[in-house]
Amino acid sequence: MPWAPMDSPIPSNISPGCPACPRALLMANPLRISARPARPAWRCARNSRLSTSCAETRRARSSPPSSRERSMTDALSEERKLLARQLLIEPTRREKLAWLVAVGGMACGMLGLATTLALLPLKQTQAYLTIVDRDTGIASRAVEVERATMEHADAVTQSLLYGYVLDRETYDPNDNEARMLRTWRQSTGEAQTSLQTLWDGKNPNYPPTLYGEAGRVKLEVLSINQVNDSTAQVRFVKTLSRPNQPERLGNFTATVSYRFQPTQESALELVWQNPFGFVVTGYRVSSDSLEAQKDE
Repeated sequence: MPWAPMDSPIPSNISPGCPACPRALLMANPLRISARPARPAWRCARNSRLSTSCAETRRARSSPPSSRERSMTDALSEERKLLARQLLIEPTRREKLAWLVAVGGMACGMLGLATTLALLPLKQTQAYLTIVDRDTGIASRAVEVERATMEHADAVTQSLLYGYVLDRETYDPNDNEARMLRTWRQSTGEAQTSLQTLWDGKNPNYPPTLYGEAGRVKLEVLSINQVNDSTAQVRFVKTLSRPNQPERLGNFTATVSYRFQPTQESALELVWQNPFGFVVTGYRVSSDSLEAQKDE
């Protein structure tokens, strides 16, 4: 292979700094010209291209990533996070929300059921036909639309109150003694004292003196209202009749205090007359009309 002359020009495509070029070596160290033969120009050009590509590769590896590469990396990272959230986090959150909705629905259902059960024992409204007294203006029930229901204890109490007031306020010379004796046995305290005072012959309101032998007093009980556990009010109408005279009516209200005590009667007949031990402790009568006050 022929040697290149020393004074031949360096091709333009060969970099003077290429370490593979003999001319570059010669320029760097002219004393070694005789030790190595010169290489062809085409080989120097190829070596120059290889050196340039290697340098660019090294620069590409050592240089930091560009903004485009960073954006692509960030996009991949976001996609991975989104995929992990959809696969792991979102199902857990939906399950919690579903459980909360289910528990809330059950709580609302139980509350509605409890409210319904609480409203069941409420009293029902009943309609009654009433008659208003023209003298007193007091309304009394005449006809009941629905069938009445009453506890047994209330029925017994009202029956005893009815019998006591009827015996005490009725006047009939034929049976006054039997009725007053029965009323006396069912009275105690103030009720017994007032009964004894009324039937005292020295009293100006002594019934035989007021009504005489021919007079009769009949009683009609209108209503019995419970004030409390031991007191009741009994409304009634008294009718006074005498021969050859018109009847006179009067409206009254009796306030009766009572109690039940065990009977201590020795005779069986007395036990039959008052088996529940019903005793009246207080008795007071007030008139409801002017006509009744005149009758008194």
